[in-house]
Amino acid sequence: MKRFVTYIALLLGILVLLAFLLDALYTKVYNTGAYRNKIMWVREMEGEAVDYILLGSSRMNNHIDPTQIKRETGKDGFNLGVNAFSIFESHLMLKEFLKKNTTKMVIVQVDSRYRQTKPDPIGEKSWLPFIYEPYVYEEFESYGTEYKLYKHIPFYRFQKFESRIGYRDVITSALGKGHVYNKLSGFDPRSQVLKRELTYREDKPIVQENTSSKKMIELCKKHNIKLIFVTAPIYKFKGDLAPLRQYLPNYHDFKDSIRQRELFSDQIHLNAKGAELFTGQIIDAFFERELPKGKNTIIQDTLQ
Repeated sequence: MKRFVTYIALLLGILVLLAFLLDALYTKVYNTGAYRNKIMWVREMEGEAVDYILLGSSRMNNHIDPTQIKRETGKDGFNLGVNAFSIFESHLMLKEFLKKNTTKMVIVQVDSRYRQTKPDPIGEKSWLPFIYEPYVYEEFESYGTEYKLYKHIPFYRFQKFESRIGYRDVITSALGKGHVYNKLSGFDPRSQVLKRELTYREDKPIVQENTSSKKMIELCKKHNIKLIFVTAPIYKFKGDLAPLRQYLPNYHDFKDSIRQRELFSDQIHLNAKGAELFTGQIIDAFFERELPKGKNTIIQDTLQ
């Protein structure tokens, strides 16, 4: 019996040691490896002084092209939108960027997901490799005891969410195979075309202010940053976004600014041509052009 207990204790000790070693290895790769997500990219930025950054979900990631803004206005910036990000994760991205960089303006894409007041079940996964960081953990801590487990139990978060942040991404990153965000300054255009009419399912109403948006507003005030909220185009939207005007300063609604089905890849995402048109609208609203508007052939052809 004693030998059995000793064997079990030894086995448990080896498993605990292995968990610590794997946690350290995975964490190191996420801090030094090829970029598997935009958070890794932003964490390596240092000393960037840009005119603007763009934040939000895929409806920002796929919709505004900083290279077009640079070409037509001379202004530099990054698209830091990430698929599945809610305002919670976007606020964290803003905090991360401002640790070592500066910007004059922040544009945030918001829509009916504004009502989501907790971390996004998918969007949060990109942040979990960095939950040991005090500024990350303090944002997650109040949303459930599971985040305490992710922080304090070695390797638990990587094992539980293996399909999102597990060995496939770690090995790929360690081998130097990652995303190249610099080429398009973070913009990720879509190529598909919405081919048939679809009925938009009406969104649930927005009934309360989002805590993360309040934090974002306070952070921008602290750093003297101009903060703009926008709603990107949606194909035949049904719902009420009027409460956003009540809760958000400097809010601009573009949801109906593009109506042509061929400029969408699905009901809530523009394709590359639609993104060029929408980027042009953003330029007209918040920037000054250096390139005459007539030079943008896609915008001109679409508006005719």
